[in-house]
Amino acid sequence: MTELRASIRGFEIIHGAVLEQEPFRQRTRLAEAERTRHRKVTKAALQSQRIASAKIAS
Repeated sequence: MTELRASIRGFEIIHGAVLEQEPFRQRTRLAEAERTRHRKVTKAALQSQRIASAKIAS
């Protein structure tokens, strides 16, 4: 039983780290899209900005 708890705890630690990194990735994506959009409005930059904003809000 102790081995099972340790395994579950290890999974939670790894999975939690991945979930904590996602907002940072999306903020970086949003910032890059905004920089691109200020230079030149592109469909890809607008799409990336929309997706990043939605993921940050959720």
